[in-house]
Amino acid sequence: MRSASQKLINLIDNLSPLYFYFGRLVDLKRRAIKIVAKVGTLLDALLFHVPSRTALLGIDISSSAVKLVELYSKPEGGYEVTAYAVVPLPEGAVRDHEILVEAAVSSAIIALVEQSGSTCSDVAVAVAGSSVLNTIISVPMGLTPLEIESRVQADVEPMLPFKLDNARLDFIILGQNKTLLDERLVQVVACPEQEIELRKLVVQSAGLELRVVDVESFALGRAYDLLVGDSADEEGKALAVIDIGASQITFVVVRENSIIYSTETAFGGKQLTEEIQQHYNLSWADAGRAKRKGGLTDDYAENMLEPFKYSLIKHIDKALKIFHSSSESVGISKLVLSGGVSKLNGLAEDLSSALSIPAEVGDLLKHLSINSSVDMYSLAQDGPAMMLALGLALSETK
Repeated sequence: MRSASQKLINLIDNLSPLYFYFGRLVDLKRRAIKIVAKVGTLLDALLFHVPSRTALLGIDISSSAVKLVELYSKPEGGYEVTAYAVVPLPEGAVRDHEILVEAAVSSAIIALVEQSGSTCSDVAVAVAGSSVLNTIISVPMGLTPLEIESRVQADVEPMLPFKLDNARLDFIILGQNKTLLDERLVQVVACPEQEIELRKLVVQSAGLELRVVDVESFALGRAYDLLVGDSADEEGKALAVIDIGASQITFVVVRENSIIYSTETAFGGKQLTEEIQQHYNLSWADAGRAKRKGGLTDDYAENMLEPFKYSLIKHIDKALKIFHSSSESVGISKLVLSGGVSKLNGLAEDLSSALSIPAEVGDLLKHLSINSSVDMYSLAQDGPAMMLALGLALSETK
């Protein structure tokens, strides 16, 4: 059965050769990439997207590594991991989601695909951080598509930290505004065109094709949706997915399979890596390896690891308090941790104790089968760090 999003794609294509492309009316036949607002749950929404011809490689470009996941949707249901890989990036190649050394990132992606053994060439990547605007506005009922487009541009332009003329923008209609019944809610996402073009450049330089540019928090929510499935939450409560990467904490609240809140904080494992590098006079790569595998002196835990975990918990506690201040009626029943930092010794237990909320590290393998060509042990070790790549690989499987 075709998904609702595929039906929307076909409907748009059949009705007219014209469609809105990041705020501009263009001829689809002349564009390599178009936007389609997927209309399933909110977790599937707002993709900068062209339908992929084959499977899709989810590639997470972080500040410390590039990570790849390829999935196969099994006829009987569920997913199988058919390829996976992680390749470290040189220090400074990517900083705070900004690609600074294109050649280094392209070279790492080439090595990534070779290491994974995948023959797929279609790629999904993500944008995030301060360069991305993600907001919800309310518009009157009865507006035509052109009028909604104009209203979105007018309402969003004052919020943008960049010029609208240099932005790529998309929106999706969420439904009726339950507070103002004669209006409906529209979710809008925008980012600078340069961010899209940079990702397209490094992907194409690696001999691949960019098919999807997603929003990081949405991709994480989609991965969470797969891992948790239809497990029942306490009535009126939600779960928080906390992805702790090298330079950023992404805090996403999910209720009834929809993202109801997301925010990002500039803090992550890079701070701990830098402290190890300076204290032990190690290279960046060796410091990162020591952080993951251990072998440091006895004073490491007391002088570096525990203070880092304390700061991390403070950042997560602050994100929770801000969420509760904006949504008093929604409680959090569980914290699900992902990202490379989530496997720090004792972090989930310390977080649960400090915040009085159950916390666990997301188990990537619990709801997935693994192809025999994939190293299951290595994937289990890297699993929490693969959540974003997994969510990106799911961009076209629903």
